[in-house]
Amino acid sequence: MRRISSVAILLLLGSASAVLAKDVIVGDWYEDMKQRGIRTISIARFHADGTFLVEFRKCFPGGVLDTTEAGHWTYADGKMHLRKEMYNGVPGILFEETYQTTSNNGRIWDYRLISSLVPVSFHDVRVTADSKMPGCDMTS
Repeated sequence: MRRISSVAILLLLGSASAVLAKDVIVGDWYEDMKQRGIRTISIARFHADGTFLVEFRKCFPGGVLDTTEAGHWTYADGKMHLRKEMYNGVPGILFEETYQTTSNNGRIWDYRLISSLVPVSFHDVRVTADSKMPGCDMTS
């Protein structure tokens, strides 16, 4: 009887940690980074139903390029898998990426792309659901 109770407790703890990990991802995240000299700002919105929407703003010396990506996400064992199914409102564009969380305290989320040969690390900050994309003229 005691053995069964221990196993049940371990299963419950495992289920609870999986739920907590997912709950830490659900919400809205802001990112501001520079790659190859180009500043990219984004707001990613991860919904509890497994869907996501990311708005991107690339800040070029001569102008701004806004894009969106949407699709489905899963999260397990510290890894998030994104299946991008829409680009700028056009369905059918499929792209998949996997990211490894390096830390997430519910407010700051650090992770890296692991499904590419090019190593890219990200640092996101939780924002509110009504957060708007800032202009490129704002300093990071």
